[in-house]
Amino acid sequence: MIYVLGESGSGKSEALKISLRYLLARTNYQCSDLFIQTNAILELFGNCRTNHNSNSSRFGKYFQLKFNTQGELIEGEIQSYFIEKSRVVKQHIGERNFHCFDVLLSKKDYGLNLDIKDYYYLNQGNCSSTNEYNFEQIVQNFQTILFKDSEIALIWKVLASIVHLGNLVFVNIDDQHCSINQPNNELDWIAKLLECNQNDLSSALTSFELTIRDEILQTKSSITKANYVRDLLSRVWLCTRFHLI
Repeated sequence: MIYVLGESGSGKSEALKISLRYLLARTNYQCSDLFIQTNAILELFGNCRTNHNSNSSRFGKYFQLKFNTQGELIEGEIQSYFIEKSRVVKQHIGERNFHCFDVLLSKKDYGLNLDIKDYYYLNQGNCSSTNEYNFEQIVQNFQTILFKDSEIALIWKVLASIVHLGNLVFVNIDDQHCSINQPNNELDWIAKLLECNQNDLSSALTSFELTIRDEILQTKSSITKANYVRDLLSRVWLCTRFHLI
């Protein structure tokens, strides 16, 4: 049993990589490569830049490796825990969102551009954009760990929808109700990427239902409630993609 513990920036991730390379050095190349690539993809979706570390893990993980009597890897499992969901919608000054969003912007697709400053969920740390990731290379890494092209495409579409969701602006109808103001067609893009009805999506974000004596009543949300629902959806969407991997 190997435990890797320490403060942020102390080198836990690098120590784990070195340990993995050592343990897998003499085993079947294909199996070890699958395991290492899976860990790299997890770090892409669960690591980010903080004020203490440029590649800080914001989740916990448990590795289990099984070897045969010849020292060859025959089975491996990675379990992830407690990803920092709040980072999806809020970052401190000098910090960034998860690395996967940098990869997403490098694609220059899904209605997005390279400028991180244009996106509320990505610009709160006042950090400049980075171009260190190659989108096509990351897609190849997904293919290495046996993801289908349709599954890979869905992951990027959900991430892009999160970015667009963060740019939605809610405006007051009156003191207690709101609607969506979308000068940049953010809602159009989300509906297109997720293949859902735009009106249903708008209704889900700006209204809620109450059931009283078997009667369902729908009422408009305030801006505060709408922002809460928007952020909650973004956190849930990121977590579902992360745990899928």
